[in-house]
Amino acid sequence: MESVEVHIKQAIKKLKSQVYYDKSNTNLHLRKQLVTYLNENGKEQLENSVLNLVLGNKQLEHFLNKVSYVVIPKRIKNSESTEQFVSNYKAEKKTVIEDINLMIDAPLEIHVLSILWLIRIGYKIDKNLPNSCYGNRLLLNEESTGIISGRGLLKPYYRQYQLWRDKGIEEAKQELENEHNATFVNLDISSYYYNSRLNWGDLS
Repeated sequence: MESVEVHIKQAIKKLKSQVYYDKSNTNLHLRKQLVTYLNENGKEQLENSVLNLVLGNKQLEHFLNKVSYVVIPKRIKNSESTEQFVSNYKAEKKTVIEDINLMIDAPLEIHVLSILWLIRIGYKIDKNLPNSCYGNRLLLNEESTGIISGRGLLKPYYRQYQLWRDKGIEEAKQELENEHNATFVNLDISSYYYNSRLNWGDLS
């Protein structure tokens, strides 16, 4: 069994990869935080800080008390007319934000610990999920005994979305071929993560 030190190194590598390859650019705050920390302190200091947390030499509450959030724009009001011309002139006096997203603002140690949990515990939950569950699935090895080595952590979301969509279409077509009625219901629950109430005890 690999040591906790090895897993911490893997977790940091996976965190760096997740931040670097985030094409949505929704977490630029974390990207800046990671780059600044590594430039000023180095990777070894982060490794040692997380290791001391795992060994109980540091108090987790100290880091949890620093957890907050950052606000990022989700949708900006567009006041452009529908006339068919292109111009670089911007009539708005100020940018009006119609909707926002809230992103976690936490010490890097918290982010590394979360990935470390996925490496050591989370894969056991993922491997028992049905194939009909597509969102945020871990990249498990062939034996499903852990997450793959290297920088990978999660299956690319857009591929999972395509699989979900195509599977739904295939199932509907199959029902029609069997002369059964088929109906598509596509639900997008507004602000789901801000309104859902989970029983965390059931997840432990």
